[in-house]
Amino acid sequence: EMFPNAGLLFYHDAPGACCCLLHDISEGGTLPFYKAARGVEVSIRRDQDESCGETEIGSLALRGTPVAAGFWLDDSSPRTSSHPGGWWVTSDAGMMDSEGRVRILGKLTEMITVAGLKVSPQVIEAAIACAFPGCEVGVVGIPDPLGSSGEIPVLCYTPRDGCAITISELRAALAHRLHADNMPRIVYRVAGIPRSGSGIAREELKRQLLGGMVGQTFGTGSE
Repeated sequence: EMFPNAGLLFYHDAPGACCCLLHDISEGGTLPFYKAARGVEVSIRRDQDESCGETEIGSLALRGTPVAAGFWLDDSSPRTSSHPGGWWVTSDAGMMDSEGRVRILGKLTEMITVAGLKVSPQVIEAAIACAFPGCEVGVVGIPDPLGSSGEIPVLCYTPRDGCAITISELRAALAHRLHADNMPRIVYRVAGIPRSGSGIAREELKRQLLGGMVGQTFGTGSE
């Protein structure tokens, strides 16, 4: 009411590169797009020397005046001068659209490698949450039980309000939302989704899953 013409911006806080990416809150969205702040360049990198293609997941890299040259009194930390082109390569995963907008998809260590490509569990979770709003969901990757060198996405969910998810219902609901390779192949009903201060504690969820501690199997990809 006091500032009717003011806009509210949310910034992505990447270590060493604070306030470099901004998101207009009025645009909403579960996985919002960010735009580079003034004086900042952004790139999604496949590796140190090569940029990713459009919508391909890679490492978020930034350069410009607001980007730190390094960490104070920490010679072991990476410095922009040590990267080709002076890019600050973060540990965040992201993708860029044709308009240069960036979507942050979590940490690189959380990405699932499916058929040689990186897949974001947050993207899968967002699609499932839209289709099954009555469930709390978490997605992790585990080694493919069929023996391939990659992983498969696994859905763990906690039912609320009588919600239940079977693999057949999941496939039908997500047929037009996700690529077939990104579809969870196993579904587990769990007592709760472990969380940390930054969101789902995926390593803990994966540890419980691989240790057979998550509860009753409700459906698998062979159903």
